[in-house]
Amino acid sequence: MRLVHWISGVLVFSLTAPQLVPAQLLLGTITELNPPVAAGSAQPFLSVSTTGVFYLSWMEPGAKTKHAFRFASFDGSKWSAARTIAEADDYFVNWADVPSILPHSDGTLIAHWLNRSGPSTYAYDVQLSFSRDGGNGWSNPLTPHRDGTQTEHGFVSLFELPGHKVGLIWLDGRQMIMAEASDHSGHGSGGMTLRSAVFSTDGKLEEEHLIDPLVCECCPTAVTPTQDGILIAYRDRSPEEVRNIFTARLSQGKWSSPQLVFDDGWKIPGCPVNGPAFAREGNMTAIAWFTAPEGAAQVNVAFSNDAGTTFSRPLRVDGGKPLGRVGINLLPGGTALVVWLEYGDNTAELRGRLVSPTEDLQDSFLIASVSADRASGYPRVARSGRRVLFAWTETGSTKKVKVAEVLLQSK
Repeated sequence: MRLVHWISGVLVFSLTAPQLVPAQLLLGTITELNPPVAAGSAQPFLSVSTTGVFYLSWMEPGAKTKHAFRFASFDGSKWSAARTIAEADDYFVNWADVPSILPHSDGTLIAHWLNRSGPSTYAYDVQLSFSRDGGNGWSNPLTPHRDGTQTEHGFVSLFELPGHKVGLIWLDGRQMIMAEASDHSGHGSGGMTLRSAVFSTDGKLEEEHLIDPLVCECCPTAVTPTQDGILIAYRDRSPEEVRNIFTARLSQGKWSSPQLVFDDGWKIPGCPVNGPAFAREGNMTAIAWFTAPEGAAQVNVAFSNDAGTTFSRPLRVDGGKPLGRVGINLLPGGTALVVWLEYGDNTAELRGRLVSPTEDLQDSFLIASVSADRASGYPRVARSGRRVLFAWTETGSTKKVKVAEVLLQSK
């Protein structure tokens, strides 16, 4: 069991990293938990119900199939038994484009995963399934997109809507010209789009929309509820190959025009596979993202007190050598807990930092040592009350999902 203690104080890094000053919130001891995952598990995802229960989902080898999509819940003291949502041999399993589970406040569980739709490497569809008995039984899978093309459909973010409804956004490659099945080098050519759909929690498709006709091909998306509708974030792609972070809002059934968060000016002729992360607490919204204009890699955070209509200037939070793959959660009072991967001496590190809207930064802290390879995937962070959970994939002789918890300390 790993024990990592929070250290307060003041550090000053080199000129390429931010200067640190004490913040007001403290974290307790980070302790590894023991989730009911098997050897070979990966692609973790964390969510929290309105009753404060954590839901962890992941992929692992099935007993009779190549892939089993499984989940377990954690009530703060114990894990439930792991249960299978779906399993098959033909799932599209990817280190960055991971399946997820969303607990709806009406008691429905909604899950998504990806299923191959053709012989090309990147031909796959989104699959949705609903459970109304706590995850014991699941509906037959549905596909939110109706284009019927053997192209990319993934990087889903699920979100709850009022009136027993659920929404999702995804990257949709129906307008792309795919590479031949024998060509495993790339995604093809053409424009990746960002689209959305709304379902009732009994599985009926109600609407589908195009949000943005040209976006980055394989960066994860993010979503958060606000007091003014659902806010989403994604990496855009301009015709000149500038790939900034944009937002859009679903309010009163209509999507707004996409809005730029900040002009990083990162021009890159390919997808960096590094998406943004969102968090919300009360009236405060925060966003974290990775960027590397002119090769200067950095992890930035910005805050909004108007439901994401405008954001503060970006604040750099990394230690000087970030890989990105960010996560974020907002704590009571509006302080952000940011996590990301950073290059270490011999490998990579999953690190965290508390950042206040007044630009106070506590010392970054180590959560776990991880591989810098893609197999380590995206780390996750989620909070229920004072309890914060982290999830990541440990690689090495055996790949396995790991989870740790930390409690917020009151002063």
